[in-house]
Amino acid sequence: RRAAFAAFAAARALEAAEVAASRARHGFEQHLSSLQKRGLLRRACRWREAPDEVKEDERYRQLKERCRELAEAKQSKLSEEPHHPGAVFDGFVAKLRQAYPAHLARASELAGRCSTLCAADSLPDFVAKLAAWEEAEERRDGAGEEGGGGNGNGEKTSDAHADAAPPPPRAAELLHEAVAAAHELTVARLGGGEGA
Repeated sequence: RRAAFAAFAAARALEAAEVAASRARHGFEQHLSSLQKRGLLRRACRWREAPDEVKEDERYRQLKERCRELAEAKQSKLSEEPHHPGAVFDGFVAKLRQAYPAHLARASELAGRCSTLCAADSLPDFVAKLAAWEEAEERRDGAGEEGGGGNGNGEKTSDAHADAAPPPPRAAELLHEAVAAAHELTVARLGGGEGA
């Protein structure tokens, strides 16, 4: 009985250590994501050359401690743990590298669709082109939702972007910033032209 109870207690301790390490890993991945959004992490980063901000955060220390506890519970080496901060960091950067081609293609597509906004000759022209662009985008989005990518037989067909990775989280914000910048450039150009 004692042996069975000891084995049960060890299994429960290992399970608790796994859960704690998984939670700490999630927190550390959120930290890495926030650093990436701030431009401090790029797809070419390596663990040994990681910015100081990576290891200065409490979530890094928590993951390191939970990973150490898990390695002790498993009686394994710390560096072999999949929750090790270095392994999590390398996995995060690898995902950035894998997503880059799809994000680049999506950004190019968005830039191409917005290029007509920069060709405005006057502020009213810009406003009209922006309204037309937004209307076209709404129609495009509405047609995609209503049609559902079907082939007429009730079967779904693959869309050109169905298998592509979603755009980066800030894609909509960046698009809005690009439109705002185009508007400011047009206003500045028109203001400079009128004052000359």
